[in-house]
Amino acid sequence: MPIRPGLPVNLGPAVNSPYDEISPFLARDGRTLYFSSNRTESMGGLDVFKTVFEEGKKAWQPATNMGTPVNSPGNDESFRFAEDGRTAFMASDRLDSYGERDLYIVYMKEAAPEQQYDAASMLFAVTDKVEPAAEAAEQRQFSIPAILYDNDRDLLSPDNQKILDSVAVIGRNFPTPVILVTVHTDETGPAKFDLYYGIKRAEIVGKALVDRGISSSRIVLRSAGPGYPLAKNVLDAAPNPVGARLNRRAEISFVLPADALPFSFRLERPAVSELMAAPGMKYFDGLGAGLSYRVEVATTRQILTNDALSMFDDMMIESQPGSGSYRYTAGWFAQHDKAVQLRKDLVQQGFAEATVVAFLNGLRISKAEAVGLLKKFPDLTAYIRG
Repeated sequence: MPIRPGLPVNLGPAVNSPYDEISPFLARDGRTLYFSSNRTESMGGLDVFKTVFEEGKKAWQPATNMGTPVNSPGNDESFRFAEDGRTAFMASDRLDSYGERDLYIVYMKEAAPEQQYDAASMLFAVTDKVEPAAEAAEQRQFSIPAILYDNDRDLLSPDNQKILDSVAVIGRNFPTPVILVTVHTDETGPAKFDLYYGIKRAEIVGKALVDRGISSSRIVLRSAGPGYPLAKNVLDAAPNPVGARLNRRAEISFVLPADALPFSFRLERPAVSELMAAPGMKYFDGLGAGLSYRVEVATTRQILTNDALSMFDDMMIESQPGSGSYRYTAGWFAQHDKAVQLRKDLVQQGFAEATVVAFLNGLRISKAEAVGLLKKFPDLTAYIRG
């Protein structure tokens, strides 16, 4: 029995324009659409554009120009990925073509993540009942392993590249949550160096996600240094290389400051035996959930070497991809008044700019944002008053 097609549905102004939109290609993930258009943002005639369907909002992102070298001052159309996602084919009448439209092959630096996964479900059916679709989105489950490393090169090993591809796919499909990248280190020397090397490694991971289409504004980078070990670095008074290896990790999670995620997410950490387990990560996870306070000691563009900071074993650095700015914080408190006391101590030690910062689920919130959250978190009153 023949299948009856549904009526065509316009994809709306985020995709379409008053000009021509032609040669659509939907990637294997069922959410990433390529097409050509001669709209005003094009470089020449027809340019290849890309848009991603936001599953949470049930809407398309505004289309973006693929730029050079895919596009040219000529007409570029019929862009199609090969099955492996590493090569694409297209037609163009650019200057080096033999006649009118010639066929070209495009070699990608990395496999396109959207071509690595088959669509999980039908997204674009028209229906009067939207609740089942929303419920299905909420029930989606994702699990991301921790990224283990021995050196900086290991962060982008083939196995870790696959993890980053998966994170990017989730991030593009659900554009609301913040992506939190936290690097933990083992103890290799003075904590100030481990802490700094940790944020530099977080920057490598952050750049890899930006290169995969995640906006840098959605990514928060953190270095916890050696302060919160998963495993013991020393066992029976001797160095424990297995524990040190487990402590060298980059962990990626999806976070919303005050709302539930639109999907179920689990971070996979390596298993640790009872004999080798250290309590640091339980403490870290407990304080990172819900409302907490830290004291921002200083903001700098280089390593902070002040010896007065050596008394803190809970120092952290925060940054964002491409910013080059490092925010050093100390302490971690459930009560605002304890953070205020630490701030006073730091001011007496010469850190005149020290200030209390509030965090929700590991994400810092400004005082302006805190005002809108007062009903849910009354303890923010003291933070707002300062």
